[in-house]
Amino acid sequence: MSKTQHDIYATRRTQAVEPEHGETEMRYWRRLLLRHRLQNFFIGFLAFVAIGALVALTIQQYMLSQEPDGSDAQQTFAPIDMERSVALLLNDDIAPRDRYLLDQLREDRMGPAADAAFTMQWLKDAAHHLLEGELAERQLRVDDAMQHYEQLIALFPDNLPLHARMGLLHLQRENYLAAAASFERALQGDRAPFGIINNLAAAYLQLGRTEDAERFLRQAVELRPDYAPARYNLATLYVQRGESRQAAEQFERYLQLDPDNISATLSYAAVLIGARSWEQAIPVLERASELSPRTPPIHFRLAQCYARTQRSRDAVRVIEEILLSIDPRQALAWLSRDDFDGIRQDESFQRLVARLAGRQE
Repeated sequence: MSKTQHDIYATRRTQAVEPEHGETEMRYWRRLLLRHRLQNFFIGFLAFVAIGALVALTIQQYMLSQEPDGSDAQQTFAPIDMERSVALLLNDDIAPRDRYLLDQLREDRMGPAADAAFTMQWLKDAAHHLLEGELAERQLRVDDAMQHYEQLIALFPDNLPLHARMGLLHLQRENYLAAAASFERALQGDRAPFGIINNLAAAYLQLGRTEDAERFLRQAVELRPDYAPARYNLATLYVQRGESRQAAEQFERYLQLDPDNISATLSYAAVLIGARSWEQAIPVLERASELSPRTPPIHFRLAQCYARTQRSRDAVRVIEEILLSIDPRQALAWLSRDDFDGIRQDESFQRLVARLAGRQE
């Protein structure tokens, strides 16, 4: 079987010529060739635009969905500084200070990218800055990541997730004014994602704008009552104001959502101890001792609450559980506090003091 040719000149040899009135055969074939080229041009142009739009959409979705969707508000927060929490606990200062939970913005689906001229260079630049920016962010090269994202924002000026990401990077640089501006820009869309609202409030808290921070945090919990980071940040705000009742309420709500958070548990206990709510603090500290069973300061705090409520045996028991892992001089100094005056004559307490004194020799 002979190979069939598909070029227009082969068609010219096999197809009957039907020129229009007054048209020569040569002009007829030139007109047919021009029409064929125009058709190919328009088909190629439409394919290029479609590919460009697909690439832009892919960049947009890649930024937003590189991790599982966070619509269920399951967040990964900064690691708990256990050493700092314990040190503050032992030094009678365990209230949270300048520590806020930030939303990593995994649930956000905010608006399309800005319209732009779909050229090959534009697409290459966008992909380059996106990939390099994310690589720099993973490698903790914050300045490099910010430079690439700034270039990407120049290409996508109305891409709200980019502004939100820049806000997080500004927070890492402790540039709270710039962070607030980025989050404010990210909230200019049709809807207000509660993660960005929370982060904007955290920036306001660092700037001392507590009224604005409270307003946005309350807006976040109105949008999502079970949104844990906003509850934690509200509690921290009330601690700073000295409003222990409101702080305790928010910590309690937070721990209902995240009961294994040791930092929040200790902070809640500190608020209750500061308010001299000994009975209420006991189950909170018992939970803390379960979460961190080898942390002496938690046991001492729990013993303090037991002593305040005349539960001498429980006070002695929790200290004996960690007796071999504590410095006897430090333990005796703690037990000399007036918190233990109510059980000082108890025989079990006196034996405990004698054992610590014996270890000191």
